[in-house]
Amino acid sequence: MAKKEAPLGVKLIAGLYSISAGGYVVTALYGAFLSGTFGTIYLSAYGIPLLIGGLFLALFMIWVSYNMWKGKSWARGFSIVMGSLAAVGAIMAIWEEFVIAYLIELILAVLIVYYFGFNKKVKTFFTK
Repeated sequence: MAKKEAPLGVKLIAGLYSISAGGYVVTALYGAFLSGTFGTIYLSAYGIPLLIGGLFLALFMIWVSYNMWKGKSWARGFSIVMGSLAAVGAIMAIWEEFVIAYLIELILAVLIVYYFGFNKKVKTFFTK
């Protein structure tokens, strides 16, 4: 049986998920150790849950990225759901105050949902 090759868009989005995992780690470390007054370095009581949660999210996003690269169908569904939620959040943000960044977020979220939901190559890659 031939090994199925991931489409370029799937590879890019899986890579972006991995990069976001790095952002979760940086945010967790910042929140855990630099949450003091004037940037003093200490581990606060609020920092421990931030550290644990951020590291958990980072590991989760790496796991999703790996499974997306491997063509697991649930990873495609996860991306569609997260893209839909991002689109709804962007619409709500635009409703409150129009900022061009929210419009860009909306466009990207709709493109991701469309790509994972309706692209034939992507559907074929994620089916067994």
